[in-house]
Amino acid sequence: MDFPIVSLDKIEREAKEAAEAGHSLNFACRYPFDERSGQHFKRVFNEHRAALRTRTVQLQSEDAQ
Repeated sequence: MDFPIVSLDKIEREAKEAAEAGHSLNFACRYPFDERSGQHFKRVFNEHRAALRTRTVQLQSEDAQ
């Protein structure tokens, strides 16, 4: 099955928006995981979600002080 070419910017934007919305990776990713687009989405999604968690922990730590 052929898929249209999608820009990396679009994939990254979609991945970050999904992570911020709290969606699961399986729900959010519309790209096949065995394709480069799906692998890129997964990497950006996981990195952004980790950054969001770190930021949340830092803010909670600051509030506790």
